[in-house]
Amino acid sequence: MVTSEQTLTSKQLETLCINTIRTLAMDAVQQANSGHPGAPMALAPVTYCLWQNFLRYGGQQRGNGYRCELAGSALQPSRL
Repeated sequence: MVTSEQTLTSKQLETLCINTIRTLAMDAVQQANSGHPGAPMALAPVTYCLWQNFLRYGGQQRGNGYRCELAGSALQPSRL
């Protein structure tokens, strides 16, 4: 666990973000009691790369309808 006194290197922060996306996706699949978490877990690094380098999301923008668990996991931190 990271305390306020610890600082993360760039690589550590990247790994933490990717693992968080994986965990959120797994939790969503488990809670829905449907689907398989394999693709979201495998694609978490791709999602992180896209989010960091290409995608932009304003917290006020809300979409309706279906979204995949991977996208939901990537957007979750912006909803806090």
